[in-house]
Amino acid sequence: MDVLKFAIRKLLGGIPLILGVTFIAFLLMVYFGPDLTYEKLGKNPTPEEIAEEILQKQLRELEQERFEEAEAAIRQAIQETPDLQDLAENLLVDMTPEGPRIQIVDREGNSMFPSGSAQMYD
Repeated sequence: MDVLKFAIRKLLGGIPLILGVTFIAFLLMVYFGPDLTYEKLGKNPTPEEIAEEILQKQLRELEQERFEEAEAAIRQAIQETPDLQDLAENLLVDMTPEGPRIQIVDREGNSMFPSGSAQMYD
């Protein structure tokens, strides 16, 4: 009988701890969102899937490196050409999901085109 009382006391004593941990886990899930590792449970990737993921990561890194090299080459070419040096402040180069985007834009107080014209200022 003493063993039963002892076991019940220990079980009842652990309830606040279990409820506290459960409550904290609930708050974390609400605040940060569900744990994405649950989506991976039972989905052990095959060696081919792992190799494909590694290859895709390497390709993304190579593409980013090439983009940065191309951007630097464009900016250097503009700086080395005296007629284009003023254009450097109007050049925006960025990466989009579709690939590199190069834009020549007007800056405040420095219009490149007369209003309503397709011809640049000389």
